[in-house]
Amino acid sequence: MLTERDERLLKWVGRWPFVSVDQIVRETARWSEKPMPKRVVQRRVAEWLRLGLVEREKIMAAFPPVVWLTREGLRLVGLKGQSAGPRVSQFRHDYVLTDVAHAIMVDRPTHTLVTEREMRAHETPTQHADADERYSVRRLATTGRAQRFYPDLVTVTPSGRQIIHEFENTRKDSKRLRRIMDTYIRSEHIAAIRYYGEGALIPHLVNVADGANQTALERGLNTSVTVVEVHGAGSGEAVEFAPAGRTES
Repeated sequence: MLTERDERLLKWVGRWPFVSVDQIVRETARWSEKPMPKRVVQRRVAEWLRLGLVEREKIMAAFPPVVWLTREGLRLVGLKGQSAGPRVSQFRHDYVLTDVAHAIMVDRPTHTLVTEREMRAHETPTQHADADERYSVRRLATTGRAQRFYPDLVTVTPSGRQIIHEFENTRKDSKRLRRIMDTYIRSEHIAAIRYYGEGALIPHLVNVADGANQTALERGLNTSVTVVEVHGAGSGEAVEFAPAGRTES
C-alpha cells in the first residue's frame, strides 16, 4: 500500500533523471528531523519496483544502483513528460548534479528549486495553453536561428529573483562556454549565475567567467558569473562549496 510519504518521495524522484537510495535518504533528512533509515527506504523502493512505478539498474561500477520513475510512476504522481532514466554519457554529471542541488538547498533553504525536467515540463505547450518561457533562454545558434536552452538548475528567491546554477564536469570549448555565459548575463529575468566545477576545471571556468564579467561591467550590466568549487560530490558524503571567482552571488 502506498502512503502519502511514498507519493511525496516518488514526486521527488520524478524531478530527476534518476536517483540513488542514499540520495533519497539524504533528502528525507532535509525534510524532517527524523529521516527515514536506509533499510526503510530500500523496502519502499522494493515495493515501488513490485508495483511497476520505478525501474532500477546499476550503471557504473563506482556508483550505487539508481532508480527512476516509469510511465506508470509518472502518471500516479501527476507528473508530465516521458520516463527518463540514465544516459551513460551523462551519468556522472546527472548523479553529481543531484548532490549539488541538495547542498544548494541546505545552503539556501528559503529558495525554491526548479530542475531542468520541471522547466521543460512547464515550458512545453499543451493542447490547452501556449508555453510560458519563464526559465529558458535563447541564443543564436551557428545556423543563425534562435535556439532555446535550459540551465541545469534554477533557484528562485523569496523576492522572485532567479539564480542560474550550472554544473560542469567536462571542459567546454572557451568560446562556447563564453557565449552561454553572455546569454545568461543579458537575460533580464536572471539575477545571478553560478558555475560549479571540480578541481582541474576551476581555472578554466574562472578564466572564462572573468572575461564575461568584465564585458558585462563595461556594458553597465549588473549580472555576473560566480565560479564555485565543489568538494565531495558523488562520494556519498555531504558536498561542500568554496568560492573560486572574484565575485560571490
